[in-house]
Amino acid sequence: MSTDSKQEEWVVAQAPPLYKKRQVRAQVFGFPVTQDDVRAWAEAHNIPEEDDHYRRQDAWKAICSRLPHNHRDRRLTIIHNPMAYSKQSMCIVIGTNFNVKDMERAQNLELIKSLYDAVDMGIRPGWFYVSQG
Repeated sequence: MSTDSKQEEWVVAQAPPLYKKRQVRAQVFGFPVTQDDVRAWAEAHNIPEEDDHYRRQDAWKAICSRLPHNHRDRRLTIIHNPMAYSKQSMCIVIGTNFNVKDMERAQNLELIKSLYDAVDMGIRPGWFYVSQG
């Protein structure tokens, strides 16, 4: 499941405009993670089989523990994900369009690659709308 990011050509998606209430919707740049992704990660990383809910919960804890210390408090959020069955999924957020500093984080190739390797899901990050409900 692991894909070494150092061997691949990376192109970061163009950032959206800065968020402006009622004019530009809030977006996050990060790794979309569906329940199926978490199940597959649990399987690949030998998370003990038990009740599906607890196994996914244990997998999320393990995934978050792999994030760099300066990113662990960053955030998970729920996004609109048209590829997910429920049209929503979790997202490990790298940056947002809320301010210039967060926009810069979303363009930081070194940070993106380090999180890609830490998460170890083979999922490329992208821009997503924050779920409204």
